[in-house]
Amino acid sequence: MKNTLQRPSTTLNIVGAVTSATNSAQRVLIIGEIGDGATATVDDVIKDIGTSDLNQFGKDSMLYLAINRFKSINATNTLDVLPISNGTAKATLDITVTNTATKDSKIVISIGTDKIEIVVKKNDTNEVIATKIETAYAGNKLFTATRATNVVTLETKSSSGEWNNLKPIIQDVYNSGSDIKVTAFKDGVSTSLTDNYLDGKLDERYQTVIFPYSVGTKFAYSYLDKNFNKLNEINDGVAFTTTQDTLSNIKTIGDNLNSKSLVLFANITDKMTYNVLPLVATAEIAGIRALRLTDKSNISNYVLEGSLETKGGMSLCTLPYFNTPLTWDKPKGLITETQLVDLINRGVSIWTNNAKTVLSEVTTTYKKDSAGNSDNSWKYLNYVDTMSTIREYLVNNLRRKYGQTRLTDGDLIANKNITNVGAIKATVIKLYNNLAKLAITRDGLDKYVLANLSIESNLTDGTVTINAKIPIVTQLRAIDGNIIEVLDFSTTL
Repeated sequence: MKNTLQRPSTTLNIVGAVTSATNSAQRVLIIGEIGDGATATVDDVIKDIGTSDLNQFGKDSMLYLAINRFKSINATNTLDVLPISNGTAKATLDITVTNTATKDSKIVISIGTDKIEIVVKKNDTNEVIATKIETAYAGNKLFTATRATNVVTLETKSSSGEWNNLKPIIQDVYNSGSDIKVTAFKDGVSTSLTDNYLDGKLDERYQTVIFPYSVGTKFAYSYLDKNFNKLNEINDGVAFTTTQDTLSNIKTIGDNLNSKSLVLFANITDKMTYNVLPLVATAEIAGIRALRLTDKSNISNYVLEGSLETKGGMSLCTLPYFNTPLTWDKPKGLITETQLVDLINRGVSIWTNNAKTVLSEVTTTYKKDSAGNSDNSWKYLNYVDTMSTIREYLVNNLRRKYGQTRLTDGDLIANKNITNVGAIKATVIKLYNNLAKLAITRDGLDKYVLANLSIESNLTDGTVTINAKIPIVTQLRAIDGNIIEVLDFSTTL
């Protein structure tokens, strides 16, 4: 030890840099029915699932396939699973073969990602072709096949209504001359979840909840709606589900839902049918969204070519969802622009085909306020994401800055943790400008925000009440105008 007099005595403490508190990492919950042979405990959340954990959910279940799809797209975000009981009835469909083949061909039957191929020879009878189809499904992970003469009946190995209305894609590659017709799956029955099913089950915040439409919807959106403005917490999230039905039925479904926390996708079985499994499709879209909102994640596969933004983060809450690339093949049939807009206005989101399959507008089911008046505040998922991001950012940073602070209505005192209304106003404006640099709030409008920022303090209770109008960045959804023909421009120069 030195025994040396050192003057001036000098001590400089190392203090952490002044930085902004970031929003919490995205956490995702998927709810789904287990399959036969599953070992997972139902109705209990299983945390941090990886691809090595899949077998516990049953290889014949759509839940297994949905988890696998999510993880193949998004290995970054934490995925928790809430397994529920297998349904009470399996779904079936019929494949009917007529006519004898007049030439060699290959028949391909696709159901989601499951695909079988059979070789058809000239002069194969309808029964021979039906037998080949039955044989091709032997040992299939998802379906069992039984034949009665020229009709093959497929039955799902798991009991669930999530298969209902799904219709296989039949491809006769070289036009064998035989005729193969197929019905859609029907008669599957899912477990029905009670309206308060999630109450008391979750101890984490889930920004994304994925669930099968066939188990009901109210349990999901009612839970999240209750958490949307929960006292002293940031606990909101959005639930995603997909239904498969006719256009007219989907319109009715959309009309009957009204939640800022629910996004409903639709596969239109009589107009524009995609060969996707509903829970798997939902998992893909939700996986992309979670990745987009995760700091520094690689999203280059899920933005348009040439995009300047290929890393995820808070800023992506305002980037449009439409034109996000998806992995599915083109649909059978198309809907019109008028039908698409009508669905959006009813709170139904779809995917569409623009050389490749992409997301269309992603809307919530929210259409009216509590008084029944039309309200576009939460019409688009981008609006919900944006305001949720802003609130979380403000809450985190206000808590961080004022975690141990005195409150006064007088002047501030140097080198003391003390604040007043004026100082808090300055902090809010600074945070607003930070968000503006991320293209979340509108840049250059800090004077407007200040003019419309009301802050009141109550020293008796030690409370501060902030009311702020926050101009948010929105999305470019339409370009309209006129192109005027000019024949002789010499006179206008």
